[in-house]
Amino acid sequence: MSPKLFCLLGLLSLLIQGREASIVPVVETIPEITVTSGEEALLKCAYERKAYAVYWRFVSDSSSSDLLVVLDRHYQVGERSGPGYKDGRYNITNDYSLIINDVSVEDEGRYICEVSDFETGQMFRNYTNVTVTVQAIKPLVRVHQCGSNTRVSVDVTYNPKASCMIKTIPDQRHVQLDCFVEGAKPQVDMIWVDNNTPQDSLKCTSLITTEGKREGTVDQKLTVILAVSEFQSDQEYYFTCIAEGQAVGGMASVTVGIIKVPPGVSPSALVAAAVSALVVLIVVVVVIISVLLWKRCKRSPHRKYDDIQMDSGPSTPLRAEERAPDRRPLLLTKRTEIHNYSPNRPTTTNKGINLINLGVFGLPKAGKSSLINSLIFSLTGAYPGKADNRATAHKEGDNDPPIEEIELTNHIHLLNYKGIEKYKSTKIKEIFSQIKGHSIKIHCPIFICDSR
Repeated sequence: MSPKLFCLLGLLSLLIQGREASIVPVVETIPEITVTSGEEALLKCAYERKAYAVYWRFVSDSSSSDLLVVLDRHYQVGERSGPGYKDGRYNITNDYSLIINDVSVEDEGRYICEVSDFETGQMFRNYTNVTVTVQAIKPLVRVHQCGSNTRVSVDVTYNPKASCMIKTIPDQRHVQLDCFVEGAKPQVDMIWVDNNTPQDSLKCTSLITTEGKREGTVDQKLTVILAVSEFQSDQEYYFTCIAEGQAVGGMASVTVGIIKVPPGVSPSALVAAAVSALVVLIVVVVVIISVLLWKRCKRSPHRKYDDIQMDSGPSTPLRAEERAPDRRPLLLTKRTEIHNYSPNRPTTTNKGINLINLGVFGLPKAGKSSLINSLIFSLTGAYPGKADNRATAHKEGDNDPPIEEIELTNHIHLLNYKGIEKYKSTKIKEIFSQIKGHSIKIHCPIFICDSR
């Protein structure tokens, strides 16, 4: 080999070695990706040489980075660690890609894939910006006037052309349609289209955007006001609200139909007519009820009570004016229960007691007689008159107050103590002496007080 050729080969070898030494390893990522909230995200990261370890970090708004997960490739171990890996939110694949589970709006930002070279120990990195979208609340697009409380009549029955049909009312001048897209991220584009002239969108619209209830989202309302005078009576007109954007899956729409009702009676006249008809109806009902009651009273001016007298014992015949009408089944049932009551029945616990005494105490004219008469009437259906015809009250210094014993049933007696003028301590002791059974045992004391 000639010296010249040898020198040329050596120079070429040096050039090739220098070029290889100048090649810098590259970490390959996808600069921008978009994911939907609630889904799983996969962030690619590729390295052409052997890696010692791979780190994924998240860069917050303050430009500081947080370590999420680490893949250790030393001796091909493949051990994973990091705070994000421990809580299950993040993982890393064997080809260095990052997995984010259940993506939320808070996951939006920049992620850095950082690789430590196995041979040199140098660090190489690249990034991926993640944008999170949030699907709008379903229905993706809705019209407020469909199914809401408005002045127009809404027909929500099935219609192949529209989600709902709106009927105007007489003398109505305008129809307002509000189209909503709620809880969307990012904001969508919205237009109202007249289906009769679909090549153009309606110009008289207004868009209002407010902060959504869900974090990072917005609510949008597109309003159009239509002049009823431009519609022909009994003709159908259709209008469509269209929303376009990632938050509605590309495009979503809703169609509304409008029918103009021919001019007629004004709403106020309709209301007045309805009120008048209601008043007439009420009057007719009242007259019918009055006539029926009058005929009933004329047929039986004094309803007899003999058919509900009890068979448990004789009762004193009453004059017609003293009898009161009462045919309630519940009263008859209770009368039967009371008349059949016995302290020694198996259903009671008062063994050895054959008579129950009810003691009635009270001031003069406090209402004892009314109570006693009511009890007697409840059992017999007859008013016996005054239970206490003696107006003289028990005066201080008299003997023990006289007692009037009334037999309600064979096992229930009523002890009517004469009215005591003053409840002094001595009289209270006498009363409680009776209650305690020192003379006549009172099982149930009843005190009548004058509330005046």
